[in-house]
Amino acid sequence: MTPGAFVPHIHDLRGRARLLTAFFAGALGVLAQAPFDFWPVLFVTLPVLVWLIDGLVAQHGEAPYKEGRRALFKSAFATGWAFGFGAFLFGLYWIGKAFLVEAGVYIFLMPIAMTLMPAGLALFYALAVALSALYWKPGLSRVLTLALALALGEGLRGTIFTGFPWNTFGHVFLGESGLSQLSAIFGPYALSFFCVLIFAAPAIGLFKSGRRFKPFAVAIAALLLFSIGGHIRLYYAPNDTVPNVRLRLVQPNIAQSDKWRPGKAGPIYQTMLKLSGLQSPQYENGLKQVTHLIWPETALPFLMARSKQALDGIDALLPDHVTLITGALRTTNQPTTPQGISTRKVYNSLLVLDGKANIIRTFDKKHLVPFGEYLPLKSTLESIGLRKIVQVRGTFETGKTPRLIKLANAPPFAPLICYEVVFPREVVEKGERPQWLVNVTNDAWYGVSTGPHQHFAQARMRAIEQGLPMVRVANTGISGVIDPYGRVQKSLGLATAGIIDAALPTAISPTLYARFGSAIFWLVILCASGIILLTRPTEK
Repeated sequence: MTPGAFVPHIHDLRGRARLLTAFFAGALGVLAQAPFDFWPVLFVTLPVLVWLIDGLVAQHGEAPYKEGRRALFKSAFATGWAFGFGAFLFGLYWIGKAFLVEAGVYIFLMPIAMTLMPAGLALFYALAVALSALYWKPGLSRVLTLALALALGEGLRGTIFTGFPWNTFGHVFLGESGLSQLSAIFGPYALSFFCVLIFAAPAIGLFKSGRRFKPFAVAIAALLLFSIGGHIRLYYAPNDTVPNVRLRLVQPNIAQSDKWRPGKAGPIYQTMLKLSGLQSPQYENGLKQVTHLIWPETALPFLMARSKQALDGIDALLPDHVTLITGALRTTNQPTTPQGISTRKVYNSLLVLDGKANIIRTFDKKHLVPFGEYLPLKSTLESIGLRKIVQVRGTFETGKTPRLIKLANAPPFAPLICYEVVFPREVVEKGERPQWLVNVTNDAWYGVSTGPHQHFAQARMRAIEQGLPMVRVANTGISGVIDPYGRVQKSLGLATAGIIDAALPTAISPTLYARFGSAIFWLVILCASGIILLTRPTEK
């Protein structure tokens, strides 16, 4: 098939052929996300989506107005859903690995979770495409409309029902260091608008006489311009570090299947102590040269704060000047009721210990993982047998402690436990600005898969958005130190036990996004809406 015949062929697709094409286009787009970072693939997938909608509009345009609009909405909704289902099914396949940790108990839920979650997330794309189709006009206007609707869909996906802003279109710019700097201006949702607009641009008149590759050339020019601007920013970016702050990150690589197994607590504890005390080329005297030791989320499979033996061992390990920052389970001392029911509350926490193993600061996780750390609609879902989903990890309470933590021997920092790091407007709370971010996590649930790479990429985006260094410590990887420009200073890959010794990069002035946040997104949306209204149709 010649290129000139390709577009009409997509226009003419009907029924299952159209839905399968949308599904495979969405699935192929996953290659634009981490760890593949092959973002040029969107020059194929997004134009295909535009052409599919073109075909739908042409197909239903001849029907009576009300019937045609209704049929167009339904067909476009199905097409958008198929596109989103392909994207999320292949982009989030790694979620299924969590059900293999206790396979004998939870394996039957694996296919349900792996299909229901992508199916639900695809609804945001379905609604965006359906609304776009209703306001579809020839020429540039239709691409602007699709970019606007999908950006709004991404923002909605990251907000309602506690939000899940994973693998947004804006994340693909992380695959090129210059383009990634756009995050400092726009944030992920406005960046999603520009991503769709640029990569869908070839759909405007491609293969048509007189302007064969003009839209594609304009899109490439925009990417080059943005990339050059980003590389100029990086060229002049300093590499300053905070004086007298020397970090050691510990990645123990404990398999999740071993984490809570009886008899493993002692060996895991000893592994943490052994790795923490190692000598290294950078710190030949080991912990004597370190100022801050950082362990991952729930580093120890027991209540560390209630174990005198564990605290005594940490006291013996730490020189007096060393501060330990660690993820840990924490419980309250609330008594049982007269009926014998425990009212004790459990938190997924971050603890800060001084050199004498005294707990001097505490942060409790605020944004919990649905079905992993708590059960939504608990009474209803427990009645149909879903109680045990959360029992392995425990049912946690939502934290109320301030996110900012001040230390005497380091700049103030903001802790982010696990997937709290994926929410762009939650990493820094109102008030005093932190000078670095600490993300402790346990991605062992997802093994060696694309999931931890995507998680790490989002940590990089938060650093760029806020202009703050990110120190990320993971149980099985990926751990690393990221500067405020998103540059990875040091890292330790998946399924590797070891340590990272590094200086703490210095924060920079608040970025445009850090200052104005969501206002930038809404300004972009407002401007795009105005352009759509003013754009005159030029072609079909």
